[in-house]
Order: sequence, then C-alpha cells, then structure tokens
Amino acid sequence: MPRRFPHTSPTLLYLLAYYTKHRITEGNNILISIFNIFLLFINKLHSIFTQPNIKTMKKNRLLVVAMLICNLLCILQVIAFLFITFLVIYWHVNPDYFGSFKLQSLQNTFGFTHMESWTTASHKDPIAYKNIIPASMYFSYIHISSIIILTFLALMKFNTIIKSVRLVQTFQKQNVQSFRMIGKYLLLIFLLSSFSIVVFEQGLFYGFVLNFTPLALMCVAFIMAEIFEEGNNLLEDNQLTV
Repeated sequence: MPRRFPHTSPTLLYLLAYYTKHRITEGNNILISIFNIFLLFINKLHSIFTQPNIKTMKKNRLLVVAMLICNLLCILQVIAFLFITFLVIYWHVNPDYFGSFKLQSLQNTFGFTHMESWTTASHKDPIAYKNIIPASMYFSYIHISSIIILTFLALMKFNTIIKSVRLVQTFQKQNVQSFRMIGKYLLLIFLLSSFSIVVFEQGLFYGFVLNFTPLALMCVAFIMAEIFEEGNNLLEDNQLTV
C-alpha cells in the first residue's frame, strides 16, 4: 500500500520558512526582511486555521482573510503615496533624471485626450517629465494623492465593517454610515479620476475619461447601506417587541 503524506499545515510552512531564513547569509538584509514578513503572514494563517471555536470557524476564516486583504491594500496605498512624494522631491533635486520619461496618452473608449507640443533647439523632448512646470507638477501631485487618500479612507471604512461583522454587530447604524461614506469616497474618486491635465514648458496635455469601476462600486455601497439600514430597523423593532 503506498505511503500517504500528511497535508502540509501552516505550522510546517512556518518551520520551513524559519529554517530557510537562518540559512541566508547575514549580509543579505533585503531577503531577511522579506522572510520576516513571510513568517508573520504564515503565523497569522496558523492562528486563523487553529481557532478553537469550530461552530464559527469558517465564518471567522473568511472574515479574517478579508481583513488581511483589506489591510494589505491599505499598506499599498501608503506605499504609493510615499513613492509619488519621493518622486516629486527627487524631481526638484534632479529633474534631468526624468528626461527620458515621456507622457503617454492612454486610449479609452469612453473619453478623449488631447496633446500638443512644439520643439525648439533647447527642448527636443517637450513632453518629457523634466519639462513639466512646477505649478502643474504640484497640481498632479495633489490630484493623485487625493485619489490615493480617498481609496485609503474607503478601505479603512470597509475594514471597520468587517470587524463589526466579526463581533456579530452587523446591523448597526455605524455600518450604515460607513457604507454611505464609502459611497461618497468612491464618487469623489470617480470625479477625480475622470480628468487629467499636465502643462509643460512647451506642451499641453488634457483629457476626460470615464472610469466606471468606482461608479459601480459606489452604487453597490449605497445599496448595501440601504440593506443594512433596513436590517437595523428590523433589529430595533425586534428588540422593542421583546
């Protein structure tokens, strides 16, 4: 009879990762940092899959995984904000570095873009990022940062809703307000992502594009707010009846 190998558990993965980490040379700090993050993630998975409450284990697993994904997306938003902030600062320090980076016009079915430029002896690449005027650079920075911050706030609100569901406090007024705030954030994201304008020293770009993803998510958020409000009303009526 062939030998059956047991299913690989999170504990075994944790031990393998821990052993691999200590096999790495001390000089490679980047790999050590990556493995530290991997160990934390495996340890979190181990705590999820070894919950003592069997009755609600499946529910908690799904909610915890959703929270992990939501937290990861929040971290990515913070990294994106720090990255574009670094780019703006470095653009002031060394603008010639961005001489080979040119603005590309993206084609979209629902929208239009327009770009015009003129060249001279001193400006052979007028639409390179090094030739953006400072006011336009600051406007683009605020524009992109606003979208990132609104996305971060929407994710934080959604994370709050998941936490309340884990605590069996689903139909609360706070969750209704959170869904409505998410809908408002998504509406602002839709408006901000629908236009763009960049002014160069010898060029101009502007466009208007309809991005239906935040608009669809906004409709879902407002519908969920109405559903949760109805659930809250039924819960309050039930408590008054009792």
